[in-house]
Amino acid sequence: LITLPLMLDGTACPAGKQVRVGLYDLPPVSEMSPAGLNAAGDTQEASGLFPALLEAIADKAEWDVIYLSCSRRECLESLSAGNLDLLVAAPYVKELARTFAYTRETVIPTWAQVYAHGELSVQSWFDFNGRAVGVVRDDPYNAEARAVIERFGITCKFVEFKGYQEIFSALQNSWIDVGVVDRFCAMSLDMGADILRTPIIFAPIELRFAVA
Repeated sequence: LITLPLMLDGTACPAGKQVRVGLYDLPPVSEMSPAGLNAAGDTQEASGLFPALLEAIADKAEWDVIYLSCSRRECLESLSAGNLDLLVAAPYVKELARTFAYTRETVIPTWAQVYAHGELSVQSWFDFNGRAVGVVRDDPYNAEARAVIERFGITCKFVEFKGYQEIFSALQNSWIDVGVVDRFCAMSLDMGADILRTPIIFAPIELRFAVA
């Protein structure tokens, strides 16, 4: 991580210059505070593991870090388009490594965790059969869950939500039977009563820093 400044172009990001950093909500790894909006309305205060590490790096490199809030998909698109200089908590994917330059080491891994009503016995993918499954729109776990279900020939109904908290709320209100949630987000969200973590985990993701 000490060599992160070497990944950025020296003329584009010299000492004292602004570095535009994309950050999406994945507490406690990365999180934006709405109260941190500046006068222009284009930056927010950031907290979590990645912003803490980046703050130490920015002090050494004398960067003026500007955080821009975006969804994970939007962040990757903005980085590719040159609208961002750096992305924190970037999911490392071999295909994306052709487009982005990642730090060599993984900062921290995460994965998808399946949750269900306590009254249901969900021990394997085959217990998804006939169930309503909550997933987050534009989430890589969404695509991976659908791929697994298709491979196993299981019949279920996918219900898409904007965020993980909505999945827990839907579980609590019995709108869905099971939900796919990032393991980090589950630690900081309100699951509600009678919601249990199942043994099903999948789609491990390495989170790193990335530049175009």
